[in-house]
Amino acid sequence: MDRQKTIAEMISEYLREAAVLVAVFIPLDRILSQEKSFTRQWFWITVGVSAILLVAGITLERVRPAGA
Repeated sequence: MDRQKTIAEMISEYLREAAVLVAVFIPLDRILSQEKSFTRQWFWITVGVSAILLVAGITLERVRPAGA
């Protein structure tokens, strides 16, 4: 199992990991910050950005050629 990762595979992995980081760290930053609050608007922004990144990562992984 000594194959190299393709660029598409690396980008799709990056996008999926970024989705998780956005979902965790934006709320955490807003909640722990003394000056900012985590409002309903920030909740939906976080969910939206995370979902877009996740869907893009999954889509890229699914459309790349098998075995590549």
